[in-house]
Amino acid sequence: MSAPRRSRTASQMLGSFAELKVKWQLWCEEEGVNDPPNLVKVDSVKRARHSVVPIVEQSPEEYVKLCSVDNQAEEAQRDSTTTILVQFENVEPFALKGVQVQGKLVSAPLSCAVGRIIEFYPSITTLKLIKCSLVAESIHLLGYLLQNSSVTHLYLDENAIAYQNYYLILENNEKLLHFSLRLNMINDCGAEYLGRSLQYKHPHHQILRSLNLNCNLIDDEGACALAKALRWNRNLTCLALAGNRIGDKGGIALARMFLPFQLTQQELEFRAELLCNRLLEVKTAMEESARNSKKATSKENIDEKGQPPEYPGESGDLNDVMLYYYNLEKWAEDKVPLVTNPIVSDVIETEDGNYLSKGNDALWYLNLSYNLITEDALLVFAEAFRHQESSIAEFDRKLWGFLYEGNPYDPDHPVIEELETYLNPHRSKMSLQGQGDGSRKGSKASLKSRKSVIEKKT
Repeated sequence: MSAPRRSRTASQMLGSFAELKVKWQLWCEEEGVNDPPNLVKVDSVKRARHSVVPIVEQSPEEYVKLCSVDNQAEEAQRDSTTTILVQFENVEPFALKGVQVQGKLVSAPLSCAVGRIIEFYPSITTLKLIKCSLVAESIHLLGYLLQNSSVTHLYLDENAIAYQNYYLILENNEKLLHFSLRLNMINDCGAEYLGRSLQYKHPHHQILRSLNLNCNLIDDEGACALAKALRWNRNLTCLALAGNRIGDKGGIALARMFLPFQLTQQELEFRAELLCNRLLEVKTAMEESARNSKKATSKENIDEKGQPPEYPGESGDLNDVMLYYYNLEKWAEDKVPLVTNPIVSDVIETEDGNYLSKGNDALWYLNLSYNLITEDALLVFAEAFRHQESSIAEFDRKLWGFLYEGNPYDPDHPVIEELETYLNPHRSKMSLQGQGDGSRKGSKASLKSRKSVIEKKT
């Protein structure tokens, strides 16, 4: 019975693919694509070959060199032809799941034609445009197309763009969960643009969970810009920064985001504005309810749940009127939603009148392997771990996925043993693979092996 079932489902899948090819030719014709690329059905959207190379096992120079060697055989074909790989789910109704472009994607007509696929099939959640020679205009167009799509995982690796306008992808995008930008030569300027986009703005802002910036050119200033975004961003849970140029200044800035910090004057003003806006909403709800209550003649809804209290009337005594306004304020407070911005919800007022954030407790995976961090920055991370252990519930996730291999720290410094004592039990319970940053756990690397790696680098 199983053999005919497989045959029938395979036939249906081929039918879905044939239907897509007809649509593809039509869309290319409508968009003015003279030589439409071939569509190829694959079992899974391929990952770039370098994505499985464990970065913690070699220096960034060797890592980039290996990527170049792996891609040399494909270079001639990629320059001469473009192929669209499509992946269907292997279960009925065989929805189109992923799209990957192999080759150049420079022309606007071809980009629009690919965008038609993404818009037409809401089942597409993965889009891979790895090493497609994208330009600044491509990012503008892609940012617009993704607003009307269901894409949650986007890979733009090896598309170095001088303007570094990758942040436009995040603007007005409320669906993207994973964004990979490896090997794009992103420097401090590009990191600052991304940091601004990641700053919390409103409840319906982008909900990015994972950002991969491995093997770029980010220095301390770029790391500080990303750290600033982490002050209030509680959506981002995974940040990969391996193989950059981040030193102690940037490392300390990132570590301090996991510790309590005092609000700046600008943040206090923004917080006060949010609270005042909510009070105005409560006041408006009370006034509107009071007007409607005085006009109402029916009492049938007085006791219904969620209904505002009824005005006692002009003849009511003072106690009834006071009770009415008390209940009205309570009703309005319940009706108007609380401010969800962490600058309000995650802040406490101290006895001396200062306002403190409890620190970022959302980010659990941070890869800083192969940067320029020493024990000075690691000491602050150790302090952050001690704070999380004492302030966050035992079963809540903390910064368990912290990777720091390949940095020029002293392996004999006491802080290394403290970090390993904290991290090793958690590494044995969870896998850090599959985060999309091309790294492995590195949990079995001993202090002795790290010391030998550092000696080779120096």
